[in-house]
Amino acid sequence: MGFRHKVDAVTTDLLLAPDKPIDLELLDFCRICKKCAENCPSPSNYPGRGSIEHNGYLRWNSDMKKCTIFRATNEDGVFCGRCMKVYPWNSKEDSWFHEAGIYIGSHGEASAKFLKSIDDMFEYEKDSMGSVASESQVKIVNGAIPKA
Repeated sequence: MGFRHKVDAVTTDLLLAPDKPIDLELLDFCRICKKCAENCPSPSNYPGRGSIEHNGYLRWNSDMKKCTIFRATNEDGVFCGRCMKVYPWNSKEDSWFHEAGIYIGSHGEASAKFLKSIDDMFEYEKDSMGSVASESQVKIVNGAIPKA
């Protein structure tokens, strides 16, 4: 469960057999990639946080307080989304190349490093003006915005 996780409910009277969770090896991929942490302007995500269990699910552990403070005080608006934009598993282009990269990236440490390097090569973390947004945005220190 990461930043793209959306909760939905399906109501049915169909008898469904319970199954086991599917391990997509995303936590291993996150441990290697760290692009969300490297590009976070708050920084809400950083490599040392690791994963936590919440309601029976393992998820990446981010500091939502820092994220919320940043979004609420950001002069450019309340939405950042940098973590979602740079996430290599997001569909950035509809092509066989990206589908293959995602498949390959989910199969071990070497392939995760390969997917990250390919994603870096395309420079998706840059905005439409060609700059990395986190370079010009405010950094939060110990949960507070430093005064200028």
